[in-house]
Amino acid sequence: LDKIDDIKIKIEKSDDSVEVVNVDKSMISSSDLDKLNTEGSHKIIVKYQDYELELTLNIKKPDEVIEKKDPIPYSVYFEDIAGKPLSGFYVTFYLGDDRVAEGYSNNEGLFKTDLVPNIYEVIVEGKDGYYLNQEKFTTDLIGSVIEVECELGSLAGVTADQYHSYSLGDVMYDFTVVDTEGNEITLYDLLETKKAVILNFWYTTCSACYYEFPYMVEAYDKTYVNADGETVKYSDDIAIVAINPGIAGDGDTMEEITEFKESMGLNFSVCLDYDFDESNLLMEPALTTLFGVNAYPTTIIIDQYGLIADIGIGAVTATDKWTQTFDVYVDEDYVPVYTGDVETDENGFVKPDIVQEDSSLLEEAINGTNYDGSHYSGSWTPEEKAKDKDYSWPWVVDEYKGKSVIRPSNKDVHSSFATVYTTVYLKAGEVFTFNYFSSTEEYDKLYVTVNSIIGTYIGGVSPDWESSYAFVAIEDGDYEFGFCYLKDQSYSHGDDAVYITNVRVVTI
Repeated sequence: LDKIDDIKIKIEKSDDSVEVVNVDKSMISSSDLDKLNTEGSHKIIVKYQDYELELTLNIKKPDEVIEKKDPIPYSVYFEDIAGKPLSGFYVTFYLGDDRVAEGYSNNEGLFKTDLVPNIYEVIVEGKDGYYLNQEKFTTDLIGSVIEVECELGSLAGVTADQYHSYSLGDVMYDFTVVDTEGNEITLYDLLETKKAVILNFWYTTCSACYYEFPYMVEAYDKTYVNADGETVKYSDDIAIVAINPGIAGDGDTMEEITEFKESMGLNFSVCLDYDFDESNLLMEPALTTLFGVNAYPTTIIIDQYGLIADIGIGAVTATDKWTQTFDVYVDEDYVPVYTGDVETDENGFVKPDIVQEDSSLLEEAINGTNYDGSHYSGSWTPEEKAKDKDYSWPWVVDEYKGKSVIRPSNKDVHSSFATVYTTVYLKAGEVFTFNYFSSTEEYDKLYVTVNSIIGTYIGGVSPDWESSYAFVAIEDGDYEFGFCYLKDQSYSHGDDAVYITNVRVVTI
C-alpha cells in the first residue's frame, strides 16, 4: 500500500490539455484497498474528479519487488494526412527543466531515444508546410509511441531554396512562371480555384511530347458531371501548366514555344521554366532542377492540398487515360493517400506483393480448343529460373470486353515486369496461337519468347481482338512459350496491359 503514491496517471481532457496526477488512497474504495493486502493480480478502480480508471496491479512480497531502472525506448512518430512518414521535425524531451534528449525525426518519421522510465514532457517543433495542433506531450512509464499527425499548411508566397529537391508526397512550395501571353502563373493562386495542378515538362523537339499533347488537349476539353449534377469541363477544375526547361542560353526560346503552342492547338498554359536570367537560375532554381527532371515528358500532379500526389515519366497517348486521371482529383471525396516506397532490385525493378494463382484457374480461363478438337492442356507457371525471378510479377485471371482473360498484374506499377510460361508439344507444321487485346503506353511491350528467345512483341492499342500466330514448329518437340510484359517508368492509368485469351494449337 505504501507504493500506491508512486503510481502516476495521465488524463487527456476534451480541451486537449493533459494532466498528470499521483494516485493516493483517497481515490480507491476501501474494498479495493483490502485487495492490495493479498499477493496476486487484482483489478481496482481509481476515481479522480469525473474520471474513472481500472488498473490491474500485481502484488508481491516486499523482498520480491525489483525496481526497474534500465532505460527503455521512447519514440515520437510524425505523419501527414496521407499517411506519409515525415522527417526533419525537431523533438525535445524534458524532465522538469532539464533537457534529457533531443533531435530530428528520421526518414521513417521517427525520433527515438532510450531513457529511464519516467513521465517526460515532450516538445515538438513544426516546419514549412505543416501545422501542428499540439506541440506539447507527456510520456507514460512504458514508452508508448507518441503519434503526431501533421496538418498541411499553405506555402503560398514561400519559395523553395536552391538546394531543395522534391519527391512523391512532399508539400509543394510556391512558384511563379510566365506564360506565352505574358501572364504570371502562381501555384497557390491556381489552387484557390482548381482541384489539382498538373505540371507537364516538355520541349519542342521531344517526339514523345509531340505524340502526347493531342490526347491531353482532347481530354482537357471534355466534360464530366460534378457533385452538384452540373456538366462542366475538366479545365474548369484542373489546371495544366506545360513547362519548357529553357536552360539559360541553350534551349527553346519563348518565340519557339509560342509557335509550337499555336501549331499544336494547346488549350492550357505554356511557360518557360524561368526567364533565362542566369542570376535567377542560380538563386531561384528552375522547377526542372527541383524535380530532377531528366526524361521527357514528365508529369507532376499537385493535389488540392498542395501535395505532390503523382510523378510520372513518359507519354500518355490515350484520351481516356487522361480523363481517368482527372477523375481522381475532381472527385468530391478525394483524399490523398501515400503509397510509400517500394522495394526494387539493382536494375530498379519493383518487387511484387502478390503471387500467382493456381495454374488450374488460368487454364480454365484461357485454354482453348485445338484444331483437332482437343483441349489445350498446357499449364501456366511463374518465373522460376531467371536471376531476378523474385521481381517477376504474376499474371492474373480477369474479364475484359466480355471475355475471360489473363493479364499482367503489374499494369499500374512503374519499372516492373510480369512473366508467365506454358509448355506444349508441337508437331512440325503446328502453330502456337492466342487472341489478345493490347492497350499499352508507347514504351510498354509484351514480349513472347520461344525457348527463351524473343519471337515477337505486342504493344499499342488494338482496334479489336486480334490473333497472334506466335510460332510455327519446324520439327516435333516440346516448346516453352513465355509472356513477359515490361512496364517502364511511364505515367499510366486505366487499361495499361495486354489481355490474353483462347490459347490453342492450329495448323497452317
